[in-house]
Amino acid sequence: MQKNAKISLIFNVIIAVFVLFATIAMYTSLEFMGHTTLLTDEGVRMLQFYTVQSNLFMGIMAVVYAVYDVLLIKNRINQIPGVVSLLKLMFTVGVSVTLLTVVFYLTPITGSNAAALYMNSNLFFHTLVPILAIITFLCFEKTKSIKLRYVSLCLIPTILYGVYYAINAFTHVVDGKVPYKYDWYLFAQGGVGMTIAVFAMMLTFTYLLSVVLWKLNRIKLKDEQSK
Repeated sequence: MQKNAKISLIFNVIIAVFVLFATIAMYTSLEFMGHTTLLTDEGVRMLQFYTVQSNLFMGIMAVVYAVYDVLLIKNRINQIPGVVSLLKLMFTVGVSVTLLTVVFYLTPITGSNAAALYMNSNLFFHTLVPILAIITFLCFEKTKSIKLRYVSLCLIPTILYGVYYAINAFTHVVDGKVPYKYDWYLFAQGGVGMTIAVFAMMLTFTYLLSVVLWKLNRIKLKDEQSK
């Protein structure tokens, strides 16, 4: 457990640093890999993206978890509190949704401009942070404190964002269509009915992903806790 806590600490610090750098880069329009305007915005407008929100929460959670890792290493506590582990799962699910959406949805529909999804701050938000978060949670943060009945709480961020996205999109309809400026993920182009269907599909996907990550986290749990 001590070894895992030390590795978890390192990963969480790296995640927090990556999120901080990417946030500053997008906020200030810092472009270190070339110019792109795809799924990026400067200032507080960057907060409109689920990607940014999920990564910010992940960065904050990484700092919190790192503190508990230190307490665990110093034998100040015997285990990570259940609520902390649940929140870590919730925000790991959030960045995992970001990663999979980018790879399997946004990349194909973006076509020749897909490289922009992996440039500048997007490199960290879309790939590096999610991948590190998944590895950390599955390999070094084993926990039996999360009950299956609590996994559904991981839907909360997606539900809240979905409501915000729909309201923002359909209050800016022009000539029967939602401009890309208000429908950056192209979820509302098929109208209200299609948007509801997409929302339901995203909730189902998010829940299944939550269960999968929860289950994978518990693999070989007894062996890990006995070390």
